[in-house]
Amino acid sequence: MANNKYNYQKNLTAHRRSQGQLPILVEPTDEDAQAKFVSTGVLDLRTVEIPLNRIAVLYRKRKDSLALELELKRCNIPYRVTSGTVFFESAHIKDILAYLRVVANKTDELAWKRILRPVGDVGPKTAQVIWQSLAESKEPLVDFREAALLSKRGRSSLLILHALLVKLSQESSPAAQIRIVLESNYKDHLGRYENASERLEDIEALIAYAEKFSTTTDFLADLALEPPKDRNDGSAEDDEKPLLLSTIHQVKGLEFRAVFLISANEGNFPSTRTLAEDPTGGEEEERRLFYVAITRAEDLLFITCPLRSIDRKGAISLNPKSRFISELDRHLFE
Repeated sequence: MANNKYNYQKNLTAHRRSQGQLPILVEPTDEDAQAKFVSTGVLDLRTVEIPLNRIAVLYRKRKDSLALELELKRCNIPYRVTSGTVFFESAHIKDILAYLRVVANKTDELAWKRILRPVGDVGPKTAQVIWQSLAESKEPLVDFREAALLSKRGRSSLLILHALLVKLSQESSPAAQIRIVLESNYKDHLGRYENASERLEDIEALIAYAEKFSTTTDFLADLALEPPKDRNDGSAEDDEKPLLLSTIHQVKGLEFRAVFLISANEGNFPSTRTLAEDPTGGEEEERRLFYVAITRAEDLLFITCPLRSIDRKGAISLNPKSRFISELDRHLFE
Protein backbone atom coordinates (compact mmCIF):
# COMPACT_ATOMS: atom_id res chain seq x y z
CA MET A 1 0.00 0.00 0.00
CA ALA A 2 3.04 2.26 0.37
CA ASN A 3 2.94 2.62 -3.43
CA ASN A 4 -0.25 4.68 -3.14
CA LYS A 5 0.47 8.40 -3.08
CA TYR A 6 -2.78 9.23 -1.34
CA ASN A 7 -2.60 6.77 1.51
CA TYR A 8 -3.22 6.87 5.24
CA GLN A 9 0.15 5.90 6.73
CA LYS A 10 -0.01 3.05 9.23
CA ASN A 11 2.10 0.17 10.51
CA LEU A 12 0.37 -3.18 10.98
CA THR A 13 1.66 -5.91 13.25
CA ALA A 14 0.66 -9.56 12.95
CA HIS A 15 -1.35 -10.79 15.93
CA ARG A 16 -0.51 -14.44 15.26
CA ARG A 17 3.19 -14.93 15.86
CA SER A 18 3.58 -18.54 14.68
CA GLN A 19 5.34 -19.03 11.35
CA GLY A 20 2.79 -20.04 8.75
CA GLN A 21 2.78 -21.01 5.09
CA LEU A 22 3.97 -18.27 2.75
CA PRO A 23 1.49 -17.18 0.08
CA ILE A 24 2.00 -19.16 -3.13
CA LEU A 25 2.14 -17.65 -6.61
CA VAL A 26 1.03 -20.07 -9.33
CA GLU A 27 1.32 -19.49 -13.09
CA PRO A 28 -1.00 -21.96 -14.86
CA THR A 29 -0.80 -22.27 -18.63
CA ASP A 30 -4.27 -20.82 -19.21
CA GLU A 31 -7.67 -20.35 -17.58
CA ASP A 32 -8.55 -24.05 -17.94
CA ALA A 33 -5.36 -25.04 -16.13
CA GLN A 34 -6.14 -22.39 -13.51
CA ALA A 35 -9.61 -23.87 -12.99
CA LYS A 36 -8.17 -27.37 -12.59
CA PHE A 37 -5.57 -26.11 -10.10
CA VAL A 38 -8.21 -24.38 -7.98
CA SER A 39 -10.62 -27.34 -8.06
CA THR A 40 -7.88 -29.79 -7.11
CA GLY A 41 -6.64 -27.45 -4.40
CA VAL A 42 -10.13 -27.08 -2.93
CA LEU A 43 -10.56 -30.86 -2.79
CA ASP A 44 -7.12 -31.26 -1.18
CA LEU A 45 -7.95 -28.66 1.46
CA ARG A 46 -11.21 -30.42 2.24
CA THR A 47 -9.28 -33.64 2.93
CA VAL A 48 -7.27 -31.83 5.62
CA GLU A 49 -10.52 -30.73 7.24
CA ILE A 50 -10.82 -27.20 5.92
CA PRO A 51 -14.55 -27.04 5.10
CA LEU A 52 -15.68 -25.64 1.76
CA ASN A 53 -17.42 -22.66 3.35
CA ARG A 54 -14.10 -21.58 4.89
CA ILE A 55 -12.53 -21.38 1.42
CA ALA A 56 -13.07 -18.48 -1.00
CA VAL A 57 -12.19 -17.96 -4.64
CA LEU A 58 -11.91 -14.26 -5.39
CA TYR A 59 -11.68 -12.45 -8.72
CA ARG A 60 -11.63 -8.90 -10.01
CA LYS A 61 -14.34 -9.42 -12.64
CA ARG A 62 -17.19 -11.87 -12.71
CA LYS A 63 -16.23 -13.13 -16.17
CA ASP A 64 -13.12 -14.66 -14.57
CA SER A 65 -15.32 -17.34 -12.98
CA LEU A 66 -16.53 -18.86 -16.28
CA ALA A 67 -13.99 -21.69 -16.71
CA LEU A 68 -13.86 -22.28 -12.97
CA GLU A 69 -17.63 -22.73 -12.61
CA LEU A 70 -17.60 -25.36 -15.35
CA GLU A 71 -14.71 -27.21 -13.69
CA LEU A 72 -16.40 -27.12 -10.29
CA LYS A 73 -19.48 -28.67 -11.89
CA ARG A 74 -17.35 -31.42 -13.43
CA CYS A 75 -15.77 -32.12 -10.03
CA ASN A 76 -19.16 -32.00 -8.29
CA ILE A 77 -17.95 -29.30 -5.88
CA PRO A 78 -20.90 -27.33 -4.50
CA TYR A 79 -20.45 -23.57 -4.66
CA ARG A 80 -22.34 -20.35 -4.27
CA VAL A 81 -21.79 -16.99 -5.90
CA THR A 82 -22.16 -13.78 -3.90
CA SER A 83 -21.42 -11.41 -6.77
CA GLY A 84 -24.77 -11.72 -8.51
CA THR A 85 -26.06 -14.80 -10.31
CA VAL A 86 -24.10 -17.82 -11.47
CA PHE A 87 -22.43 -17.00 -14.80
CA PHE A 88 -24.55 -19.34 -16.92
CA GLU A 89 -27.77 -18.28 -15.23
CA SER A 90 -27.33 -14.62 -16.16
CA ALA A 91 -30.09 -13.39 -18.45
CA HIS A 92 -27.76 -12.17 -21.21
CA ILE A 93 -25.81 -15.46 -21.27
CA LYS A 94 -29.06 -17.44 -21.40
CA ASP A 95 -30.21 -15.19 -24.26
CA ILE A 96 -27.07 -15.81 -26.32
CA LEU A 97 -27.11 -19.56 -25.71
CA ALA A 98 -30.80 -19.73 -26.68
CA TYR A 99 -29.94 -18.68 -30.26
CA LEU A 100 -27.32 -21.43 -30.46
CA ARG A 101 -29.71 -23.99 -29.01
CA VAL A 102 -32.39 -23.19 -31.58
CA VAL A 103 -29.87 -23.69 -34.37
CA ALA A 104 -28.57 -26.94 -32.85
CA ASN A 105 -32.03 -28.27 -31.98
CA LYS A 106 -34.83 -26.56 -33.86
CA THR A 107 -37.45 -28.18 -31.60
CA ASP A 108 -36.13 -26.65 -28.37
CA GLU A 109 -39.29 -24.99 -27.05
CA LEU A 110 -37.68 -23.01 -24.22
CA ALA A 111 -34.97 -21.65 -26.51
CA TRP A 112 -37.52 -20.60 -29.15
CA LYS A 113 -39.66 -18.78 -26.61
CA ARG A 114 -36.60 -17.06 -25.16
CA ILE A 115 -35.48 -15.60 -28.50
CA LEU A 116 -39.03 -14.61 -29.41
CA ARG A 117 -39.61 -12.77 -26.13
CA PRO A 118 -37.59 -9.59 -26.91
CA VAL A 119 -38.93 -9.31 -30.47
CA GLY A 120 -40.87 -6.08 -30.90
CA ASP A 121 -44.67 -6.35 -30.62
CA VAL A 122 -44.53 -10.10 -29.98
CA GLY A 123 -46.15 -11.02 -26.67
CA PRO A 124 -46.40 -14.39 -24.90
CA LYS A 125 -49.59 -15.36 -26.77
CA THR A 126 -48.06 -14.67 -30.19
CA ALA A 127 -44.90 -16.52 -29.18
CA GLN A 128 -47.01 -19.51 -28.11
CA VAL A 129 -48.92 -19.51 -31.42
CA ILE A 130 -45.65 -19.39 -33.36
CA TRP A 131 -44.16 -22.20 -31.28
CA GLN A 132 -47.23 -24.39 -31.82
CA SER A 133 -46.79 -24.01 -35.56
CA LEU A 134 -43.16 -25.15 -35.21
CA ALA A 135 -43.52 -27.91 -32.61
CA GLU A 136 -44.10 -30.71 -35.11
CA SER A 137 -42.56 -29.06 -38.13
CA LYS A 138 -40.03 -30.92 -40.29
CA GLU A 139 -38.58 -27.59 -41.50
CA PRO A 140 -38.90 -25.19 -38.54
CA LEU A 141 -36.95 -22.34 -40.15
CA VAL A 142 -39.09 -22.47 -43.29
CA ASP A 143 -42.30 -22.63 -41.29
CA PHE A 144 -41.07 -19.87 -39.01
CA ARG A 145 -40.75 -17.57 -42.00
CA GLU A 146 -44.29 -18.45 -43.06
CA ALA A 147 -45.55 -17.74 -39.52
CA ALA A 148 -43.69 -14.41 -39.56
CA LEU A 149 -45.29 -13.40 -42.85
CA LEU A 150 -48.74 -14.25 -41.49
CA SER A 151 -48.20 -12.47 -38.18
CA LYS A 152 -50.23 -9.31 -37.72
CA ARG A 153 -47.84 -7.93 -35.08
CA GLY A 154 -44.06 -7.75 -35.19
CA ARG A 155 -43.85 -9.05 -38.76
CA SER A 156 -40.74 -7.10 -39.74
CA SER A 157 -38.95 -7.97 -36.47
CA LEU A 158 -39.80 -11.65 -36.90
CA LEU A 159 -38.42 -11.63 -40.44
CA ILE A 160 -35.20 -10.05 -39.16
CA LEU A 161 -34.98 -12.81 -36.55
CA HIS A 162 -35.54 -15.42 -39.27
CA ALA A 163 -32.71 -13.97 -41.33
CA LEU A 164 -30.44 -14.08 -38.26
CA LEU A 165 -31.27 -17.74 -37.62
CA VAL A 166 -30.57 -18.63 -41.24
CA LYS A 167 -27.19 -16.89 -40.98
CA LEU A 168 -26.41 -18.78 -37.79
CA SER A 169 -27.36 -22.07 -39.44
CA GLN A 170 -24.75 -21.46 -42.12
CA GLU A 171 -21.96 -21.19 -39.52
CA SER A 172 -20.59 -24.19 -37.61
CA SER A 173 -18.25 -22.45 -35.16
CA PRO A 174 -19.96 -21.58 -31.84
CA ALA A 175 -17.64 -18.62 -31.30
CA ALA A 176 -18.53 -17.24 -34.74
CA GLN A 177 -22.24 -17.77 -34.04
CA ILE A 178 -22.04 -15.79 -30.79
CA ARG A 179 -20.26 -12.99 -32.65
CA ILE A 180 -23.07 -12.95 -35.23
CA VAL A 181 -25.71 -12.64 -32.50
CA LEU A 182 -23.72 -9.90 -30.76
CA GLU A 183 -23.28 -7.96 -34.00
CA SER A 184 -27.02 -8.12 -34.67
CA ASN A 185 -29.31 -5.85 -32.67
CA TYR A 186 -28.51 -7.72 -29.45
CA LYS A 187 -25.74 -5.25 -28.60
CA ASP A 188 -28.38 -2.49 -28.78
CA HIS A 189 -30.52 -4.58 -26.43
CA LEU A 190 -27.62 -4.67 -23.93
CA GLY A 191 -27.42 -0.88 -24.07
CA ARG A 192 -30.64 -0.65 -22.05
CA TYR A 193 -28.86 -1.83 -18.91
CA GLU A 194 -26.75 0.28 -16.57
CA ASN A 195 -24.08 -2.45 -16.47
CA ALA A 196 -24.08 -2.93 -20.25
CA SER A 197 -20.27 -2.90 -20.43
CA GLU A 198 -20.00 -5.67 -17.83
CA ARG A 199 -22.57 -7.78 -19.69
CA LEU A 200 -20.63 -7.24 -22.90
CA GLU A 201 -17.45 -8.42 -21.14
CA ASP A 202 -19.28 -11.58 -20.05
CA ILE A 203 -20.33 -12.32 -23.63
CA GLU A 204 -16.81 -11.67 -24.92
CA ALA A 205 -15.51 -14.12 -22.31
CA LEU A 206 -18.06 -16.65 -23.55
CA ILE A 207 -16.80 -16.15 -27.12
CA ALA A 208 -13.21 -16.74 -25.97
CA TYR A 209 -14.28 -19.95 -24.21
CA ALA A 210 -16.23 -21.11 -27.27
CA GLU A 211 -13.11 -20.77 -29.42
CA LYS A 212 -11.95 -24.13 -28.05
CA PHE A 213 -14.81 -25.96 -29.77
CA SER A 214 -15.16 -26.70 -33.46
CA THR A 215 -18.89 -27.47 -33.34
CA THR A 216 -21.85 -25.93 -31.54
CA THR A 217 -23.01 -29.39 -30.47
CA ASP A 218 -19.77 -30.03 -28.59
CA PHE A 219 -19.86 -26.56 -27.05
CA LEU A 220 -23.42 -26.91 -25.77
CA ALA A 221 -22.70 -30.42 -24.51
CA ASP A 222 -19.80 -29.06 -22.46
CA LEU A 223 -22.10 -26.49 -20.86
CA ALA A 224 -24.87 -29.00 -20.21
CA LEU A 225 -23.27 -30.67 -17.19
CA GLU A 226 -25.62 -30.93 -14.23
CA PRO A 227 -24.54 -28.47 -11.53
CA PRO A 228 -23.64 -29.71 -8.03
CA LYS A 229 -26.72 -29.88 -5.86
CA ASP A 230 -27.85 -26.81 -3.95
CA ARG A 231 -24.89 -24.72 -5.03
CA ASN A 232 -26.71 -21.43 -4.46
CA ASP A 233 -28.83 -21.87 -1.37
CA GLY A 234 -26.08 -22.39 1.18
CA SER A 235 -26.61 -26.12 1.54
CA ALA A 236 -25.30 -29.26 -0.07
CA GLU A 237 -25.39 -33.00 0.36
CA ASP A 238 -24.62 -34.13 3.95
CA ASP A 239 -25.30 -30.55 5.08
CA GLU A 240 -21.94 -29.37 3.73
CA LYS A 241 -21.95 -25.65 3.13
CA PRO A 242 -20.61 -24.67 -0.31
CA LEU A 243 -17.44 -23.04 -1.54
CA LEU A 244 -17.68 -19.26 -2.02
CA LEU A 245 -17.03 -17.57 -5.37
CA SER A 246 -17.02 -13.79 -5.24
CA THR A 247 -15.75 -10.54 -6.66
CA ILE A 248 -13.41 -8.79 -4.26
CA HIS A 249 -15.88 -5.96 -3.63
CA GLN A 250 -18.32 -8.42 -2.05
CA VAL A 251 -15.97 -9.82 0.63
CA LYS A 252 -14.71 -6.69 2.37
CA GLY A 253 -14.63 -7.39 6.09
CA LEU A 254 -14.82 -11.19 5.69
CA GLU A 255 -12.04 -13.73 6.33
CA PHE A 256 -11.46 -17.33 5.25
CA ARG A 257 -9.06 -20.12 6.16
CA ALA A 258 -7.91 -20.32 2.54
CA VAL A 259 -8.22 -17.91 -0.37
CA PHE A 260 -7.57 -18.36 -4.09
CA LEU A 261 -7.13 -15.04 -5.90
CA ILE A 262 -7.44 -15.91 -9.59
CA SER A 263 -6.57 -14.17 -12.87
CA ALA A 264 -4.23 -11.67 -11.20
CA ASN A 265 -2.88 -10.47 -14.54
CA GLU A 266 -2.02 -7.04 -15.86
CA GLY A 267 -4.98 -5.61 -17.76
CA ASN A 268 -7.39 -7.60 -15.65
CA PHE A 269 -6.16 -6.54 -12.22
CA PRO A 270 -5.78 -3.58 -12.31
CA SER A 271 -8.74 -3.25 -14.62
CA THR A 272 -7.89 -1.62 -17.94
CA ARG A 273 -11.26 0.12 -17.96
CA THR A 274 -10.75 1.57 -14.49
CA LEU A 275 -7.29 2.89 -15.42
CA ALA A 276 -8.68 4.46 -18.61
CA GLU A 277 -11.40 6.29 -16.67
CA ASP A 278 -9.06 7.55 -13.93
CA PRO A 279 -5.34 6.78 -14.51
CA THR A 280 -4.10 7.94 -11.09
CA GLY A 281 -7.01 7.47 -8.73
CA GLY A 282 -8.03 4.30 -10.57
CA GLU A 283 -4.71 2.58 -9.98
CA GLU A 284 -4.74 3.49 -6.30
CA GLU A 285 -8.27 2.12 -5.88
CA GLU A 286 -7.29 -1.08 -7.70
CA ARG A 287 -4.26 -1.44 -5.40
CA ARG A 288 -6.56 -1.08 -2.38
CA LEU A 289 -8.75 -3.84 -3.82
CA PHE A 290 -5.68 -6.07 -4.26
CA TYR A 291 -4.81 -5.41 -0.61
CA VAL A 292 -8.35 -6.34 0.43
CA ALA A 293 -8.16 -9.59 -1.58
CA ILE A 294 -4.90 -10.91 -0.18
CA THR A 295 -5.76 -9.98 3.41
CA ARG A 296 -8.94 -12.08 3.40
CA ALA A 297 -6.79 -15.20 4.00
CA GLU A 298 -6.22 -16.35 7.57
CA ASP A 299 -3.94 -19.34 6.85
CA LEU A 300 -3.43 -20.02 3.15
CA LEU A 301 -3.26 -17.74 0.13
CA PHE A 302 -2.86 -18.80 -3.51
CA ILE A 303 -2.52 -16.19 -6.25
CA THR A 304 -2.88 -17.48 -9.82
CA CYS A 305 -1.79 -15.72 -13.01
CA PRO A 306 -2.54 -17.64 -16.23
CA LEU A 307 0.32 -17.28 -18.70
CA ARG A 308 -1.88 -16.92 -21.77
CA SER A 309 -5.48 -16.37 -22.82
CA ILE A 310 -7.70 -16.44 -25.91
CA ASP A 311 -9.54 -13.25 -26.84
CA ARG A 312 -12.93 -12.92 -28.55
CA LYS A 313 -11.23 -12.96 -31.96
CA GLY A 314 -9.54 -16.27 -31.23
CA ALA A 315 -6.06 -14.78 -30.86
CA ILE A 316 -3.74 -16.16 -28.17
CA SER A 317 -2.09 -13.50 -26.03
CA LEU A 318 0.56 -13.69 -23.31
CA ASN A 319 -0.49 -12.37 -19.91
CA PRO A 320 2.05 -10.60 -17.70
CA LYS A 321 1.54 -10.77 -13.93
CA SER A 322 -0.24 -7.88 -12.25
CA ARG A 323 1.95 -4.91 -11.41
CA PHE A 324 0.80 -5.35 -7.82
CA ILE A 325 2.57 -8.72 -7.60
CA SER A 326 5.74 -7.10 -8.93
CA GLU A 327 5.51 -4.61 -6.08
CA LEU A 328 5.68 -7.36 -3.44
CA ASP A 329 9.02 -8.29 -1.88
CA ARG A 330 10.13 -11.58 -3.43
CA HIS A 331 10.77 -13.21 -0.03
CA LEU A 332 7.10 -12.73 0.93
CA PHE A 333 5.77 -15.50 -1.33
CA GLU A 334 6.77 -18.77 -2.92
